[in-house]
Amino acid sequence: MKRRQDAQCDLCEYAEIINGGDSCICRIRGIVSPEDVCRKFCFDPLKIKVSPPLLPDLSSLADLAKKDL
Repeated sequence: MKRRQDAQCDLCEYAEIINGGDSCICRIRGIVSPEDVCRKFCFDPLKIKVSPPLLPDLSSLADLAKKDL
């Protein structure tokens, strides 16, 4: 069985992160590391941390608009 890289306790629905991310408390196994994996892993999509998209730099367009006026 191939182990997926994203199958970690910090993304499981049975685990909650405690101590500022140093460990997780699991309903199945108790206190575990966030990088731990077990057979009961069940992916929770709400635990994914998505970075906000970068906004384009529009200052050059504002400078061009001022020069045209």
